[in-house]
Amino acid sequence: MLAVTTDSEEAIAAINRWIEQTLSYGKDAETAILEAIGADPTCAIARAYAAAYYLSLENGIGWKEATIHVKLAQQYSKNITKREKMYVDAIAAWWSKRIDLAIALHEAIASEFPQDLISVQQGQYQYFYLGDKERLLKIAEKVLPANPNNHYLYGMIAFGLEQCHRLSQAEKMGRKATEINRQNPWAHHAVAHVMETQGRVDEGIAWMESLASTWENCNSMLYTHNWWHVALYYLERGDMEKVLELYDTKVWGKARKATPKDQVGAISLLLRL
Repeated sequence: MLAVTTDSEEAIAAINRWIEQTLSYGKDAETAILEAIGADPTCAIARAYAAAYYLSLENGIGWKEATIHVKLAQQYSKNITKREKMYVDAIAAWWSKRIDLAIALHEAIASEFPQDLISVQQGQYQYFYLGDKERLLKIAEKVLPANPNNHYLYGMIAFGLEQCHRLSQAEKMGRKATEINRQNPWAHHAVAHVMETQGRVDEGIAWMESLASTWENCNSMLYTHNWWHVALYYLERGDMEKVLELYDTKVWGKARKATPKDQVGAISLLLRL
């Protein structure tokens, strides 16, 4: 259990929903964290979580929303726990583009509070954009002893292993995560990377399409990205009609049009075509 400074049980319940939504790349993360803030507008970590959500949109509208929540998180952080203060500071550092400081704080949280998988996930996010695949993997691996059966962490480790070209280990970890809980689209994604790298096109299509029904609960970023991977398999087959169908119905058809992550997937698929 990770302590949260609030007197509101409703805020705690909403924060728990936000954590689950965020780890699962769910489509209701924004709703959950705004419910938490509605229940306790002075909850510093809820404000920091909201800021993290809006920063992850990577657009100007999101940055403006994040700014509001960062400032309020700092305002309400006088009497909060050490972990919460570290997290608020990490998100404030991200907001102010001090990425080295943000990463140092996520690493410190991982060492002292290894059950805080939201912080680990965001540490991986920062390492990904720096292109630091080794540390992306290590921040997840170091909290494994504290989370020995957590399928979300297995998905994070699977992606890190794949990025480090440890493909057989990545596939094993991604499959293990999916066996524990099929509702783990990040683990599906890690295995898709492995199969694509190894040219296992038919297996990749079968793997992803067998799990695709679970993506209906995903946010647009991972929903469209996982279908993008499916489209790449069909592109390898030379089935252009299928690729265009997936573009129209899944990749761009279900995109959040103002979000750069969704735009990049659609543009890169058109470029390949």
